[in-house]
Amino acid sequence: MGGKKAKSNKVDRLRLIPIGLLLGTTLCLAAGSLPVGAAAAEEPIPLQALVDGASDGSVLRLPEGRYAGPAVINKAVRLQGEGRVTVVNGDAGPVIRLEASGAELSGIAIEDSRDDPDSVALEVAGSSNLLKDLAIITHGFGIRLNQAHDNRLESISIEGQAPEENGLSQDEEPVERGNGIDLLESNGNRIRNNKISNMFDGVYIEKGSSNRIEVNMVSHSRYGYHLMFSRDTVVTGNTGSRNVTGAMIMADEGARVTDNDFAKQSANATAQGILLFDVKRVLVENNRVEGNRLGIYAQTLRDTTIKDNRFVRNFVGIQMTDAEGNRLTGNDFVANVIQAQAVAEAGNVIEHNFWDDNSGLDLQGDGISDLPYRSNSFFLTLTDETPAYQLFFGAPGMLFLEGLFGSGSGEDLKDQAPFMKPHAADTSDTQSGPGWAAILCGGLLLAASTIIFVRGGRT
Repeated sequence: MGGKKAKSNKVDRLRLIPIGLLLGTTLCLAAGSLPVGAAAAEEPIPLQALVDGASDGSVLRLPEGRYAGPAVINKAVRLQGEGRVTVVNGDAGPVIRLEASGAELSGIAIEDSRDDPDSVALEVAGSSNLLKDLAIITHGFGIRLNQAHDNRLESISIEGQAPEENGLSQDEEPVERGNGIDLLESNGNRIRNNKISNMFDGVYIEKGSSNRIEVNMVSHSRYGYHLMFSRDTVVTGNTGSRNVTGAMIMADEGARVTDNDFAKQSANATAQGILLFDVKRVLVENNRVEGNRLGIYAQTLRDTTIKDNRFVRNFVGIQMTDAEGNRLTGNDFVANVIQAQAVAEAGNVIEHNFWDDNSGLDLQGDGISDLPYRSNSFFLTLTDETPAYQLFFGAPGMLFLEGLFGSGSGEDLKDQAPFMKPHAADTSDTQSGPGWAAILCGGLLLAASTIIFVRGGRT
């Protein structure tokens, strides 16, 4: 009896071996711990096959996961990501190329890891498409539109190669990288509420017309917003910070640059808040330009209006060269080291600006000085020859010398009827002046000079 019972138990244990193996295999597959199963799970799904299987006008929902490009979308599908959907680059060509019109892309991240400044994450060659809620990481171009019209680009983040990836400091830029949003011969597009950083140019438009750039943010790039050979572009409500230049408007006609904030473009020796070069009929209105090396640089401009802007805490507020037939009015120039420089200002209307270093006289009580304001570049001329004199900025002695001597360079700007008070409330508390510290310092310097003079005379 005992032998039969032992034999039966052995048989039962042998029968349990296949069951245990099956259970263990099932648990391993469920946990993804088998090497073959893991490799299969991590392999990106080809996006092109899914696009080819979708019908024109349909909604193609992508479940959470990773998908492989390149993919060409040549039909009006609505491509929507659900959860964390990431499309990675292939070997060549744009990660996604949109050739259709009337399509929509939303909720998708695109990662282009190719170390190529000419690579393109998303290329658009169609019209009337909607691109929104996208996140793009690239070493090349973020989005490029080529002869693509009436598209909408909204709520997109584009991040390029950060300086530290090339072993550079934050104030330096990589040698080569692409533009964030690049438009070539593309008209009527709307670029709104996007965030772009570490690109060559944030938004670049060449040979386009009637495009709108609204409420975007560009930082740590070369030019924040760059217009070339374009017409009737609207740049409004945007922010540009820590770029070489906030907005570069070149060889352009009819652009409207309004209600923007360009701050801290100062790391580069040629940094500017706004740069206007060879432009016609441009309106620059109600912008705040603060903390830049040069607030606005205007060269070769005609029939252009610069009005109701705030130029605050820049090294030079405004510099105009070869500018005729323009209007400079209603602006506030506050706490700039050098307020203005101008060359060949004949034919310009310059009036009703506020200059915080102006000693005006308002006999009529209408808020407008009866004496004109003339900028004085004496301090800039002096410090160009002897940089150490920058220590005396704002000192009473320097102000006294500026009153005695002009720059003698013919670079003075004249406001025929300057305002006595700033137009904007947010600049009223930032007015520059010698202050008590400067007055005390100037008094001490004056006393020391007097003692030396008296002792020297006695000797």
